[in-house]
Amino acid sequence: MRHPNKALFAASLLSLVSAGTSACLSTASTTASDSGAGHEGGTTTLPDTGAVGSGDGAASRADGKVSGTDAPRSSDGSNVMVDGGTDSPVTTVDARAPADGTATSRCTMTTSQISCTQQTFTITTPAGSDPEAGTTFPSYSRVVIYQVPLGTAPAAGWPTVFMFQGSFLSAALTFSGMSDEDFGLYYQAGVVKMLLDAGYAVLAPEALESGDTYWQTNISPYAADWTGSPDDLLMQAMFTDIKNGTFGPLDATTLFATGISSGGYMSSRMAVSYVGKFKALAIESGAYATCLSGESAVTGGMCTVPTLSASHPPTLFLHGTEDMVIVPEWTVTAYETALKAASVPYKEVDDANSGHQWIPEAPAAVLAWFQTYK
Repeated sequence: MRHPNKALFAASLLSLVSAGTSACLSTASTTASDSGAGHEGGTTTLPDTGAVGSGDGAASRADGKVSGTDAPRSSDGSNVMVDGGTDSPVTTVDARAPADGTATSRCTMTTSQISCTQQTFTITTPAGSDPEAGTTFPSYSRVVIYQVPLGTAPAAGWPTVFMFQGSFLSAALTFSGMSDEDFGLYYQAGVVKMLLDAGYAVLAPEALESGDTYWQTNISPYAADWTGSPDDLLMQAMFTDIKNGTFGPLDATTLFATGISSGGYMSSRMAVSYVGKFKALAIESGAYATCLSGESAVTGGMCTVPTLSASHPPTLFLHGTEDMVIVPEWTVTAYETALKAASVPYKEVDDANSGHQWIPEAPAAVLAWFQTYK
């Protein structure tokens, strides 16, 4: 359900950040306008909704952080600056059914709401322990909310996107968003719609306690000792279920990950702990897997990004420049510097009028990035 008290909710999130508990979500207070890159073949646009955040300030930057379109790469794989522009609308496949009644999308879209149909599956993970930390944990029931595209799957199965929720924002909110809701939930649902319409299955697992917490990727003791953690057990079970066809005909060899805030850090965890499984990542309002809000859950100090392997998936960063407390820009820059040193393609899309939220450019940018590395 929607959070009943936004002010109280935001205050609780900020108090947790101050305590160094996790990377959470904060409110933003700006307004939205059309923005983002066009998607080839799309026929409708994500309209000016008046939602939190705007694309008006998304401009090409001199440091190579660009907006809108997918950045071309030179022969050595490094990023080349381009001006993505702010006049191109974010486009999607038309959600309206044709005259013959044949459905063309799992989603419906108006200027005030995007809503996609969904299915659910519950995974029961075993109890376990962390001998080094001297902790134990019980068995958990974890809900996965998911959907597959309309039509016939490719012979290998649908390419699949893991979409990780933010702190305290249950995965139940992933497939539907209103234009007047905080945290850019309208654009989050827009990401889901564009992915489904383009032929990607979307899996949105819930964090612990029915999604009312956050991912363990940057939480002690699991930040430094991930294997066998409750969230690792969930991921291992999901990988098995994909192979077994539990979620339908999915391609276990063509996986992607995206998420916001805690889910952004969790997306980075896919590169750190499941090497070679993911084709590309898209991190909204997040940074490296073990970083908190400007601190490292491993070292207890600054957000330290280690030397990265060339096998790290190409990574897209989405960031509202008004997000100066929850995910400071320098933590993203540190991650990008490590990726550049490893010759891993990356790009950052900034929105100057957005805070800690899904930015208006996200739907088109995420799809374009994944299509590039599909």
